[in-house]
Amino acid sequence: MAVAFDEDNSSPRGSLRDGKHIVTRTGLTAWGDLDLFAIELMPPSTGKYTPAVGAAMPGNNQLRVSAFSFEPHGNAAVTGQTFSALNSYTKAKWSITYERPEYAVDETEAAADGDPIPFLSHTWEGGGEFLTLPDDALLWVTSGGDPSSATFTSSVGDEANAGLFIPSIEHQVTWSRVPSPPFDDIRARVGKVNHANMILSTGTAAPETLLFLNPSISREVMSDGARAWSVSYKFSERRVIAEDQTDPGGWNHFYRNNSGASGFYRMKRTTVANPLTRADIKDVYDKISFAELFPTG
Repeated sequence: MAVAFDEDNSSPRGSLRDGKHIVTRTGLTAWGDLDLFAIELMPPSTGKYTPAVGAAMPGNNQLRVSAFSFEPHGNAAVTGQTFSALNSYTKAKWSITYERPEYAVDETEAAADGDPIPFLSHTWEGGGEFLTLPDDALLWVTSGGDPSSATFTSSVGDEANAGLFIPSIEHQVTWSRVPSPPFDDIRARVGKVNHANMILSTGTAAPETLLFLNPSISREVMSDGARAWSVSYKFSERRVIAEDQTDPGGWNHFYRNNSGASGFYRMKRTTVANPLTRADIKDVYDKISFAELFPTG
């Protein structure tokens, strides 16, 4: 650190608390250097969309400054005489606490994982829907498992009620300590799907497979006193085998059964009663870029 200090002989000290690794350092520094010392330990946010992150503990980049406290050491060198003046001292006794934050702290590692920006936390849960298949799209197989050599009987009819489970992946990406979230871009993308590959730490979501659900946004206070936001984006990833393309189908593909020919096909919607031009035909789910949800400048 640029600020000179004397660390105690009994420092650092560590503990495991609630599954967290916590390290505490104590020592002395000049009273007049406290402001510079605090800035080195917990730098203010450096940009409109950049979270403030505590300084790393020497030798362990995953542990970051989470708390800094100080108190006078010795007698007051100058005593304040008015309400607006503070006592001044020669030395300050300080304590620094390091712990692992709830968000990624290694920018190189985070970038390699593929998230749009560093310092994101990501949860992944399973979901899905059950689709009942029409009877006339089903056949009983009497012998052989290979369709090229199997023997089939007539349609299943009302002998059985068959269905198809369509799995989905529910993503929640949380972006902490955002000074100015892109509210207009968020509103413009709710209920729409990705128009291009979306790269996340869990892999790549193909175009139209990621649906942007309602976000969750709450106010918080940053370490430098500035007000900020915690932004959680929710996406639902749905991939199906599309009969009309080689790439995975997504939210604009629906199950179709036409004269016994069944499968997932792309569907469009019309914007007028009698569409005459291509401009009158739209996707069921509008496609849009999701990059604007994660601005970096």
